[in-house]
Amino acid sequence: MARKKKQSEYQHLIYGVLLILLGVIGLGVFGLVGRIAVVSAAFLVGQFYQILFLLALITGVNIILKGEFLKIFQKRLLGIYLFFIGLLVLSHLNYLVEFEITGFTIITNIFANFPNLINDVESIGGGGIFGAIISAIFLPLFDDTGARIIAWTIMACGIALFAGSNILYFLNKLKDSSTKWLNKEAKSAVEEAEKEFEQDSKIVISSVDDLKKTEEEVVEEPEEVEETTKGYRRPAITLLNRPEKNQ
Repeated sequence: MARKKKQSEYQHLIYGVLLILLGVIGLGVFGLVGRIAVVSAAFLVGQFYQILFLLALITGVNIILKGEFLKIFQKRLLGIYLFFIGLLVLSHLNYLVEFEITGFTIITNIFANFPNLINDVESIGGGGIFGAIISAIFLPLFDDTGARIIAWTIMACGIALFAGSNILYFLNKLKDSSTKWLNKEAKSAVEEAEKEFEQDSKIVISSVDDLKKTEEEVVEEPEEVEETTKGYRRPAITLLNRPEKNQ
């Protein structure tokens, strides 16, 4: 049992070292081996070949430190895969538009350019064979705009899977902060309005004369109404006589 465990540790160590070496050689493009590694990775993922070597480097370090391989079907890793697929499709769609490549030549163009990449690494473009295959499927079905929308949607799903509950926590925090800020702004606006109203309703007295004027304005005497009899005719005095009874 102990022997098998020791063999497993050696295997993990060997795999980890090999992956680290692959990552370093690919990122540094050292010699012919580095060029072949770069061209092979570019054939798969196009101009994003460096991401593969970076992942190989991280995976190798993780294997050496933890003594186990990564679980490739974790939720967060699936999110990374989806994001990367969407990125490859978008990149290859731009490549196809630039060079006006359509139809089945989308895939054959990758194989035709493969030998030339060994001598010209800088000319690597597009999303590799993965981006070409997916683009060749999406373009006839959804056209260029539809394919781009689907690619962006795939990337958004990847981000959601990778972030998981963290993005929901962030959105809730953002909502709470926005609500607090709006309430604070509304409260300050009400307070300012009340202060302005109080200042407008106050009577400012700077001297004794102002005080007298204010008192005169506050205590106003009612205006006298002039009585006039012009055009008025008094009734006859006979109206006061008692009326006669009818016999």
